[in-house]
Amino acid sequence: MWEPSQLPNIEKDIRAAGFKGNIKKFSDLFEHPLSAMVSLGGCSAAFISDSGLIATNYHCVEGSYLQFNAKRMEEDLFKTGFLARSLDEEAPSAPGARVYITKESTNVTAAVLEGASQAKSENDRYKIIQSNRKELIKGCETSEEFQCEVRSFYSGETYQLIKKMIIKDVRLVYAPPQSIGEYGGEVDNWMYPRHTGDFALLRAYVSPENESKEYTENNVPYKSEDFLKVSKKGVKEGDFVMIAGYPGRNNIYTQK
Repeated sequence: MWEPSQLPNIEKDIRAAGFKGNIKKFSDLFEHPLSAMVSLGGCSAAFISDSGLIATNYHCVEGSYLQFNAKRMEEDLFKTGFLARSLDEEAPSAPGARVYITKESTNVTAAVLEGASQAKSENDRYKIIQSNRKELIKGCETSEEFQCEVRSFYSGETYQLIKKMIIKDVRLVYAPPQSIGEYGGEVDNWMYPRHTGDFALLRAYVSPENESKEYTENNVPYKSEDFLKVSKKGVKEGDFVMIAGYPGRNNIYTQK
């Protein structure tokens, strides 16, 4: 796993693997295609249309979307799957389901570590850092539409202040039956080629004024600034493939 900003450092290896694009553009979180990537707060996803359509993994919709709507609709959606044939048929999510769109990422290492070198103990240093982080977050969260966090990288060597827009109205568009979405289980999950249909579609909604609001019938599809184009050609042997997303954590540099 690599951070986008690190890709120029391994350009030689990426080129050798078959990448022919603009490495600088591809390493910018706010340029296409990375700007189309979003987080579901535990799962990676991506916009695939300019009307808020989102592709993600099947297991990411099981709880807040399939299970919630199976009870609401009194149907076994795990057995039948789900397909909305129009916007009106798209199903709401359970309360609390969100889409997070990264808007800003700023290096705040100096601000987070301010005063830490004068700490009298490790506990004192921890309190100083936490206090600094809270102040940065407080100044960043200018409205309820945004959520900010200060993330630590390289075990506290650097810190990034990340500002995310929160989409509060997310609806289920499509999910295959569980027999397809989970075919092969965890064993197949780590094999290649995979045989499972591990994908689902959601759609983000906002108010007519383009503000993030909770579910209401008056909300309209979110006009995503960027989105990925789904290739009808697929891939063939020898094609370069790179996966972009929001992994929970990456400890590759701490392994022996």
